[in-house]
Amino acid sequence: MTDREKRQLESRRRSMRMVVLILQLGLTMLTAIFLCGIIGRILGDRLHNLFLFPLFLLLGILAGFRSCYRMILKFTSLKNPEGVGLAEDYNDWINDFSGGDSCQEEESGGECPGDEGVDADERSAS
Repeated sequence: MTDREKRQLESRRRSMRMVVLILQLGLTMLTAIFLCGIIGRILGDRLHNLFLFPLFLLLGILAGFRSCYRMILKFTSLKNPEGVGLAEDYNDWINDFSGGDSCQEEESGGECPGDEGVDADERSAS
């Protein structure tokens, strides 16, 4: 397997992790809202109180946002100083799709590792 194929495979793997994160965020948000809405509806009906359903629905929305926020922090390791998580993969993924390059020409003397056959014009164009 060549280096290019390995990089493409790694890029696909990082992309799939991001897709899984997005799906997991949606399911987390919907579950929190749905469960709190059901609890609020049941309590509202039993206690004959009209304000419990909107209150629990609001609590579900807030709980869903909190869960998603904590999940994103864990995914990007912003709250994990020991580096547990996928921060490196996330930063590489951002660099792949934003056109950013972690290798600076000034620091490396104009050449980036892995750019043996790439001209300076091609590197600046990407």
